[in-house]
Amino acid sequence: MSSISQNLLFRKATEEDIPEIARLLIEVWQTCYTDFVPQHFLDGLGFNKQIQRHKAYLDRGVNYLICIDKSNLGLLGFTSFGVSRFDKYEVDIELYSLYVDPTIQGQGIGTRFIEEIFKDPFNAPSELIVSVFADNPYKGFYEKNGFRQIGKEHIDFGSFGLEAFVMLLERD
Repeated sequence: MSSISQNLLFRKATEEDIPEIARLLIEVWQTCYTDFVPQHFLDGLGFNKQIQRHKAYLDRGVNYLICIDKSNLGLLGFTSFGVSRFDKYEVDIELYSLYVDPTIQGQGIGTRFIEEIFKDPFNAPSELIVSVFADNPYKGFYEKNGFRQIGKEHIDFGSFGLEAFVMLLERD
């Protein structure tokens, strides 16, 4: 971990980063979610569709942080966050996504993303909400980082739906 952590750079994403964000999202979904997301959906995660989707989010003001390896400038992970879509929980900021390259998961990059969100001296939230698929094998990551379940929601993907746990992290 020390050699990886010494070469990390966390920064806001730009439009030029979107193709790598799209590539990593597809890789993570197709690698990590095969046990609970239908194969037809995973097969349909088109690269160009993801580029358009994330460019639109960036244009609408969604915050993206990326982590790159300074030694080779490769994208190791990304997170996106913004105004909560869950009005009933009365939390301002929602973590929309957090993805780390499957080959280096478990080395602290995801935890570091959460820390980076809380570092902003002008906009640091006191609470952060996230929805985690009920069958997501990485639910323990959120629990380990202090999130606790506060609700349950159904997420509709059109051709199928998934149950998700709504989890909250509070900071002083």
